[in-house]
Amino acid sequence: MFGMSPLVAAIVVTVAALLVSGWWFGVHRRRKAETAAGISALAGMKWRECAGLVLQALGEKGYAEAPASRQPGDGGTEFLLMKGDERCLLGYKHGTAYRLGEANVRDFANAVQLQGATSGILVTLGSAEGFARDLARRYGMELIDGSSLWPQVEPFAPAALIEDIRNQAAQKNVRGQRMGQVASVVLGLLVFAIGTAMQPSDPPTPAVTGTPPASAPSADASASAGAVAAPPRKSLRPNSRTRPRASPMRRSKN
Repeated sequence: MFGMSPLVAAIVVTVAALLVSGWWFGVHRRRKAETAAGISALAGMKWRECAGLVLQALGEKGYAEAPASRQPGDGGTEFLLMKGDERCLLGYKHGTAYRLGEANVRDFANAVQLQGATSGILVTLGSAEGFARDLARRYGMELIDGSSLWPQVEPFAPAALIEDIRNQAAQKNVRGQRMGQVASVVLGLLVFAIGTAMQPSDPPTPAVTGTPPASAPSADASASAGAVAAPPRKSLRPNSRTRPRASPMRRSKN
């Protein structure tokens, strides 16, 4: 696999899966769990306490509450804020059951005009519909629902509440982290098994069926063999020790 051995590929895949699962359950899912627990904790507060946290968060952005500006609104409370010379109307609706729609945005836009404000911020612990957000942008207003509200008010919440929320989120993610670790190891083993199965096998060694033909002798070997096999030549010189036999005629005369 990509030029790596099955073992190395399995280790790489396992480590990568562990990192992804660690980020998913340890960061992403944990943040969502903390946000959900934070919204639930805000809903359990009195509306004055929760509205006070919202005002503190907006105070970090430069907004200050105008004196005697609190007025009862439609199911909530409205505050007139000042940011320099700008007048902003804040509408706060307590509770997670709110679903802000286009009708809520139009009603709040009318309240902004009646207060002589130049902008408006509508806050709820519930949620806001997509069409309502588009309409709010047309009116120059801002919608803040629970999921986006908690990160803004978290720095101003009591320390004991923050610790309790984080502990709840950690306990919910323990099971997910363990499942992610097990799944990462299983994925690594699967990659190792597939990589091992896909490896090419060694070609079989051909069987020897007969004696290989003898190679032709070299020229030097042929010459030496011929020299050894050739019979010795006879000498042409007579042997000095051998005497010629006497002629029979000479013997009879004697």
